[in-house]
Amino acid sequence: MTDHSKGKRELLRNYLRPLVHIRDQFKDWRFGLILGAGINSGVGLPTWNQLVLSISKDDQVLGEDIIAKTPPRAALTYKTEMLFQHYRKKRYAVACPLGNEREFEFMISAEWLKIVRDNLYKDAKDDFTAILDSHLI
Repeated sequence: MTDHSKGKRELLRNYLRPLVHIRDQFKDWRFGLILGAGINSGVGLPTWNQLVLSISKDDQVLGEDIIAKTPPRAALTYKTEMLFQHYRKKRYAVACPLGNEREFEFMISAEWLKIVRDNLYKDAKDDFTAILDSHLI
């Protein structure tokens, strides 16, 4: 059996702050895993730019005007956040919560993640799982 304790100690020593941040985000249900662009093309997933454009056209978001109004060189993180805030504002306009606003925020976040997921995987290849398994180390 291999002893990984030295590697773990080195990892903690070199990356303590980011690891603590990741742990805290995970504990608060605010952690998400983002795969790099290298995996996208082989399995039919969109690039990040394509994903943002797809989300902007989603029937639940309808934020193409948001994308059109942002500067062409604006970061994709900025565009994504603008789309989310646009969606959030629409949800509050339709159903303003009476009482538990935090629960409503959780519901909006869950809906948003479903929108992202649906747009991310809508053109994925049928053998997506097999392709991913072939890339595992």
